[in-house]
Amino acid sequence: MTKHRVAEVVMFSTNSWRILVAAEFRLIAACVVCPVVVGPSTAAAQAISPTGTRATEQWTVTRDLVIGEPRATLTVVGDVLVGADGSIFVTQPQDQQVLTFAPDGELVRTIGRRGRGPGEFLDPESLGWWADTLVVGDRGLGRISAFDPGGKLHYTVTTLVRTSVPHRPLGILANGLIVAEQSPGSDDLIVDGAVTVRPLLLLDREGATVGHLHSLSIGRHDRARVVIRVGGEPTYSFFLHPFPDSDLYDVDPEGRGVVAVSQAGVNGSEPQFAVAWLTPSGERRWTKVFSYTPQPSSAMTRDTMAALVDKFTQHPSFHGVPRGQIERSIRRDIDLPAFLAPVSAVVVGSDGTIWLRREPVAADAMWMVLDDRGVPIAEVRMPFDLRVQVGKPRTARATDSGPAPKVNAGDPSSGETLIDV
Repeated sequence: MTKHRVAEVVMFSTNSWRILVAAEFRLIAACVVCPVVVGPSTAAAQAISPTGTRATEQWTVTRDLVIGEPRATLTVVGDVLVGADGSIFVTQPQDQQVLTFAPDGELVRTIGRRGRGPGEFLDPESLGWWADTLVVGDRGLGRISAFDPGGKLHYTVTTLVRTSVPHRPLGILANGLIVAEQSPGSDDLIVDGAVTVRPLLLLDREGATVGHLHSLSIGRHDRARVVIRVGGEPTYSFFLHPFPDSDLYDVDPEGRGVVAVSQAGVNGSEPQFAVAWLTPSGERRWTKVFSYTPQPSSAMTRDTMAALVDKFTQHPSFHGVPRGQIERSIRRDIDLPAFLAPVSAVVVGSDGTIWLRREPVAADAMWMVLDDRGVPIAEVRMPFDLRVQVGKPRTARATDSGPAPKVNAGDPSSGETLIDV
């Protein structure tokens, strides 16, 4: 039986916010979407703000909704979005469709199917709102598709028609321009350090480039390249580095701008990272700088390398290659950083809050929550595999990318880090 990537979407709530989390599992067949309750605990956490140390609430999480089997099966979750009426939209890139669920988790409809025609998808990746129009970014087709909340197609914009720059369209901003991430080049160029910037572009509705929004720095550990000889011939494998350190960003689901995280100074005398809110025109609404204590990567190196060796050993391309040879190749070719990047994920909430996932600590990670001015307001500890997808008052979503052969419908404190090759 073939294994498939499956996922769950988990809903968490607090006295102020609810978040939806997406969780992915390596399973034979199962997938769930769950809401989880997040509430303030009696303890207070200390967060370093640009003006000094201040007390912030420390939230805890409790799961309160599951969307998935037996009513619906999810594969890999690309993005999650919540409508004004509480409807939940989930992209399924492997199945080339968008699923719509009622607030109670019932599957309502399926939007799109595999194909290149109007309303069809090859790789539906991102979701957002343009007023009351659902916007789907398809990286496979280089296209934006716009639907009403009921799934009726309004229009499509193929952004690669009038620009030869390879890119992936992400969504439509409040000024009507399309934001897209320019492809930085081949994996070889990135690994070799020949390309160090990943631009965010502004396109018009015809797909023509009309401006530059921001430049994201590509870290030394953005991609990994491993060369393994099979039958005497070298086989090249490229994948996301297990300890990535590039700049991060997220597009506001309401189109009000983009939040970028600059991961600089990890080895400096005063380590800092910066968070900036960029308006649809590319202006900086604000920038906040945070000091932090670098966390060594050594504590995670052994388990991470062992997981990589396991994944290569199990891959059909390397059947018959001795495990020792695979392990030596991985250790030779992967450059490991001395310290972990300070931020591993960034998510913009529908209310303007910003959710920053910090470095993993064992199987957990702390999410640092900023208000719409960049001021820390709370922290919440969750399993590292749980990735917040969308946050808004009383609603938030997240995904879990763990390989555990089960679906966790209870306490979301379990799961393991999954290194995808």
